[in-house]
Amino acid sequence: MSNELLNNLNLTSSPFVSVIIPIHKDSEEVVKLINALKNQSYPRESFEIIVVNNSSTDNLSNVSNISDIIFINEIHIQSSYAARNRGIDIARGKILCFLDSDCLPDRHWMENGLKTMKSSKAHLVGGNVIFKISKEATAAEYYDSVTNMQAKRNIQKLGVTTTANLFLSREVIEKIGTFPEKLKSGVDIYYTALAVAKGFKLEYCPKAYVRHPARKFKQLMKKAHRVGSGKRKLKEYIDSAPIEKKITIKKLRGRHPFDHLNPVRIWNNVKENGYKINIMKLFQILVVSYCYLFILGLSKKIPEKNQSS
Repeated sequence: MSNELLNNLNLTSSPFVSVIIPIHKDSEEVVKLINALKNQSYPRESFEIIVVNNSSTDNLSNVSNISDIIFINEIHIQSSYAARNRGIDIARGKILCFLDSDCLPDRHWMENGLKTMKSSKAHLVGGNVIFKISKEATAAEYYDSVTNMQAKRNIQKLGVTTTANLFLSREVIEKIGTFPEKLKSGVDIYYTALAVAKGFKLEYCPKAYVRHPARKFKQLMKKAHRVGSGKRKLKEYIDSAPIEKKITIKKLRGRHPFDHLNPVRIWNNVKENGYKINIMKLFQILVVSYCYLFILGLSKKIPEKNQSS
């Protein structure tokens, strides 16, 4: 793959960047996200902020009225990937950055991500996702924070990452196209795996970090349903995709599901994240893990309801 863009990525000249954020709800969190972006160490005149309303039923006037951002609508397809594609359609940046609406980037997030892209000559860079645990510190929050969006592990061991925190060279879009937009889950894993399979380089940047609230039990079970049904639809999509967009479905499976029920592995993951728990909390996390995997497995066999991420 050509590295012309990456070789010319001189941070002193500040290449223009497009940050794309799909929003379906949680407008207050998006306001915080936009404020954090406006306070980046990277020059403000060198990036644009594109917020895409994805068929939200909420009043988003507190977002759409913010000055110095681009606010557009995707009302035809209820999918965060469709919303990201609408952002790509109007984006002017040589580098595209994707963030989830409930993420809060560090002040040096953009600068660090671009530095890694330049130094490693990577076409894709996945940033770190640091989970925020509430004061209640529920078992579901612990489980979510040690199993989901593990960027370092996913990039280094599986060669995939998520759009919760992703830097992407426009060259990737030009080569393999935009996201499959009628799917609701798993598309970012598929897309980054496809990019790597096509010869693009994916790198991890721990310093390009964002903070993300850990999910509580109800939110986590909704995610399990969405992911489970999403995996079924993603397999159907890959099976019917043209040959140039096919990848081995095994690459998307990651760990064996029962690894998430391994108490030693969960205990080690909790310790690696710096959490201190007792045996009772570990047992509660295992119960949450069982419930998550049960819902995930069941949802592969039943129709998906219209749910947001």
